[in-house]
Amino acid sequence: MRIHMFLGFALVAACADAPDRPRDSVVRDSAGIRIVENATTTVTWRLSPDPTVHIGGAPGPEYELFGVSSAVRLSTGTVVVANGGTHELRFYGADGTFVRTVGRRGGGPGEFQNLAWMRRLMGDSLVTYDSRQRRFSVFDSSGAHQRDFRLQTTEAVPFATILGLYANATFLAQGFANTGGVLPSGLQRYEAPLYHFGAEGDLLKDLGMFSGNEQYFQTRGNGFGLYDAIFPRYTYRLAVGDHLYVAANDTYELRRFTPDGVLTGLVRRTHTPVPVTREHVNLERDRRLAEAASNEARSRLVQALDAMPIPETFPAYHLVRADDDRNVWVKEYPVPGITEATWSVYDPDGFLVAHVAVPLDVDPTHIGRDFLLGRWRGDLDVEHVLLYELVKP
Repeated sequence: MRIHMFLGFALVAACADAPDRPRDSVVRDSAGIRIVENATTTVTWRLSPDPTVHIGGAPGPEYELFGVSSAVRLSTGTVVVANGGTHELRFYGADGTFVRTVGRRGGGPGEFQNLAWMRRLMGDSLVTYDSRQRRFSVFDSSGAHQRDFRLQTTEAVPFATILGLYANATFLAQGFANTGGVLPSGLQRYEAPLYHFGAEGDLLKDLGMFSGNEQYFQTRGNGFGLYDAIFPRYTYRLAVGDHLYVAANDTYELRRFTPDGVLTGLVRRTHTPVPVTREHVNLERDRRLAEAASNEARSRLVQALDAMPIPETFPAYHLVRADDDRNVWVKEYPVPGITEATWSVYDPDGFLVAHVAVPLDVDPTHIGRDFLLGRWRGDLDVEHVLLYELVKP
């Protein structure tokens, strides 16, 4: 039995004339690749001032969240949280009241050893991925276990991290970074392969190598310590409907491919790089050092931060997500000192259609037509899941 992705809202057929587009956008073709150049928009979507549902921090172990890998909202309003720290799926009612727990630590059907990923499917069923067992599990909307199937790795592809799910229920995954067999040292940005896996976990295609994330490696004897670089350059990879997006934030550009890796379009936006100042660096250092778990960890972090190169400008953007309507959301880079982040929303044709202000530390895990669900860390690093109403003009 094959699983099929919940497609969301029906697409409106295009008319014979060219579709409406923002006044300041420019569309051109280059060797068959569609390029959309965006400037700005005055359209604003907004979130409710406060979350309408708040899960986490309340008395009782059922409200203690740890290692949340994902959270989704079903059509009934039920919120399902993949709580990796306890190897469970937790179901909460539309008002945030705990309903039930599904799964536990183990190797049996519907059990987890490392609950790393979860997405919603057609009919509000769920698919999860256990990276330690390399196993997918499918559950119905009530949490009843339906079946398991495994990622079919090979000698050539011994490992893969699941990144996303296409509309036809096939999977986007990433393999090991290529270090060239040399012990990493200093600032590095290794390439890593992307893969397209089928709906039963079979490898469909190796898509080749793509740039990864900047990281700083601090050599320690025969090993190393690993840290995020200062204001690092990242590459984001998303499966959105029938497209693969690869977005390296060195510049403001999103590359769009078919799931099999054929480049079909570029989405760009006018962007003026923001210079990095010493004050920005000091604020970033203070933030990281305050999060050090021990005096020894703090001492090692100081050594690494002192040795890291400082970029001249900030990356062009910070995070990339997608909503149920296949719009792509791009978070402006959070320059140290700001308290709210602006997300820019691009429609499936690549046009900038809206800006949305989102609390700085809320990481969206599921964006619907009229809601935004996300993770948030509060005082003492306590994890929460928040649901906001999303209001559009």
